[in-house]
Amino acid sequence: MPHLRITESELEAFLGTLLKMGLVPKPRYSMYWSTELRCDAIADAMSRNRFRE
Repeated sequence: MPHLRITESELEAFLGTLLKMGLVPKPRYSMYWSTELRCDAIADAMSRNRFRE
């Protein structure tokens, strides 16, 4: 398993993203970053690729 490098601010953004996803549920994670269903509070805090890491 590779070592994941993460900053304190990235960890805060990740945890905040999980909390927001709990408040605004969608069937798939990718929908929070999609053009049609984008959730600005989530998409602006962290990229989809970084979230998946």
